[in-house]
Amino acid sequence: MVEITNRHASRRAEDHLNRVIPAFKISEGATVKLTSAMLWWNLQIELDPNLKGKGFAGHIMGASSAVKPTTLHNRTVREILSYIVLNSQAEGWTVAGPPECLGLTPYCGLWYMIEGEPADPSYKLVLQNIRKNL
Repeated sequence: MVEITNRHASRRAEDHLNRVIPAFKISEGATVKLTSAMLWWNLQIELDPNLKGKGFAGHIMGASSAVKPTTLHNRTVREILSYIVLNSQAEGWTVAGPPECLGLTPYCGLWYMIEGEPADPSYKLVLQNIRKNL
């Protein structure tokens, strides 16, 4: 893994990526997209413990590769994202959004998983925005 940082990144985003998740379970058959969404939810619970015991629902569209199942203990969000990449067919992960907005999840997002050649034309726009914010 190679980590490239932006000296203009927000401290709030950096705090989120360095936040420790006490226990993060990746179930058999979980995809990169699902695992990323579950990590986001676990981060939300760490940031606001009042959310514990509540849930969220949604539909995760598009193809995504499977992640090797495991339970990670006391790992940072950054470490879990790296585990996802190293144990799936994902190519990497990157922060998303302009530096002044990062970490204000879910408004600007925090990370974006990079997987193969997507069929979705919005992928190109996402990568252009990421490059612009470096």
